[in-house]
Amino acid sequence: MATPQEIDRANKIAETKRELQRRASDLLAIYNPLKEDLICVYDGYSHVAPAGQESTHPRYVAKKMMKEFADMMINTDEQTAVDKENAKRKSKGWQPLNPEEKNDFVSGNSLMTSNKDLREQYMGMIYKGVSKEYGLDIPQILPKKKDVRPEDDRILERLDKKLGTVLPEYDMEKVEVEEKKEELLKELDE
Repeated sequence: MATPQEIDRANKIAETKRELQRRASDLLAIYNPLKEDLICVYDGYSHVAPAGQESTHPRYVAKKMMKEFADMMINTDEQTAVDKENAKRKSKGWQPLNPEEKNDFVSGNSLMTSNKDLREQYMGMIYKGVSKEYGLDIPQILPKKKDVRPEDDRILERLDKKLGTVLPEYDMEKVEVEEKKEELLKELDE
């Protein structure tokens, strides 16, 4: 038999799962600032953000699109910086950056896809907010409260109700936990 804490935890987990499932279907607005279409393949289906336009996509597709856009822009910046450095080296008659020097150069300039500030900057460029929240108009199905008391206690309560011997202030359906707590605290103070 589950304790009240376990039941509360299970209810919270179920509520969180429902909310995550609902949010996954939200539509997010994405703006593509590039001159070419941004194509994102998710589960074998292509999703397109037209060049220079705003479009809406399900949250999971939009997140993947933002991630791919940020990666592409950071990698483009990295390649541009490396090409610029190689051109500078070539003008001086030096050898271009070898792979090891390139890695040091890139990490020194923070042009890495793991750079949180750079990722936030590029993801913020294309993310335009939630276009439509899914399922807010659908009523939530709340789990039924389960009586976790021993069967004997429930039988005794039903018999008391049948005989009319239950005092209203101790009827389990009417008394809230907070009220019980306040009564106990008053009794302790006296």
